[in-house]
Amino acid sequence: MRKLLSTVCLAVAWMLASPAAAGEVELERFARLTEGTAELRAAMTISLARTEPVLRMEMADTLWVEVETGRVRLDAAVTTEIDWSVAEQATVLLRPDGLFRWARTDDTLVTARWNPERRARAGEIELADELRPVHLLLDALAGYEQLAREATLEEVPPPPRVPPDLLWVLVRRKADVERPVLFGPSPMRLRAAQFLVGFCEETGWPMAWYIETEFMTFILRVTELDTEPDLEGVFDMPEDVRDEIERTEDGEAEAPGAD
Repeated sequence: MRKLLSTVCLAVAWMLASPAAAGEVELERFARLTEGTAELRAAMTISLARTEPVLRMEMADTLWVEVETGRVRLDAAVTTEIDWSVAEQATVLLRPDGLFRWARTDDTLVTARWNPERRARAGEIELADELRPVHLLLDALAGYEQLAREATLEEVPPPPRVPPDLLWVLVRRKADVERPVLFGPSPMRLRAAQFLVGFCEETGWPMAWYIETEFMTFILRVTELDTEPDLEGVFDMPEDVRDEIERTEDGEAEAPGAD
């Protein structure tokens, strides 16, 4: 039913759209390839350079998704120019019992938080704010429903420092979209931002994206993509994280249970 509804929504969107302009890229050909994928593991690298205030940051991320249960996990190893030798390990885990976030430095648990209001729903993929940098990959699992709703694509030459063997498009936010869901991190929501995406024409997946504003450059590259991953234990809750959440829980909500 989910696949049927999303297919109908996409069909209606393209039927109502104006004829494609020269250089405009239709999402339908990519959606046919990615929609219906049941599981996903994607490894990626992210670099961010900001001039005001000055900051350089590098991240190595891994995303796991199971569409049947709606569970999502994103791990990130973050280093900054303040201390390139120390990597903070940050995790976002979305499960039916809530959304969990925790971070470690040098194997020490620094923070552990739980939001029981945000829960994974079977057969649906939640585009949570905490997962905003990888929304494009999550949206690809739904046949690019949100991208079709919020933006148009125009083929352009590849930007610097990115894989040139992809089909690169300039993503333009539609004029009537005031509160976009897909555009993130937050600078991507600015109309002045230049947002480019590189698609693999053979698989339909977004393999890189490049965002540039007056004060920031953000580059994400997908280095590995597996649509038949081993998900055993991926969505389990670490014992120390569970203990910390139960220790700090105020008793107003039921503490998270075991998988």
